[in-house]
Amino acid sequence: MALETGEHAYPKDLAALVRERWGDRPGLPKPATVGRLLSTCYQAGLMREEERPVTFRLVLAEPGFFPPEAGPPAGLHRLEFVAPLR
Repeated sequence: MALETGEHAYPKDLAALVRERWGDRPGLPKPATVGRLLSTCYQAGLMREEERPVTFRLVLAEPGFFPPEAGPPAGLHRLEFVAPLR
């Protein structure tokens, strides 16, 4: 895999690696979904906001994994998207 040889990896390659390492657990997103998510994150990482680089962390999990009462400052700010967008 490209990541192990020091070469560049692209969303499709990274998605395949992620899926391989996740194994065959039920409920995992399709490889195309993982690839699109990684591609979107990469593109967002190239952005700047008020002359500063955009930084963020991404966690792909069911909403119940992050209870709303466990938010900042000790927990994570949970954004739950209730309706899919194209």
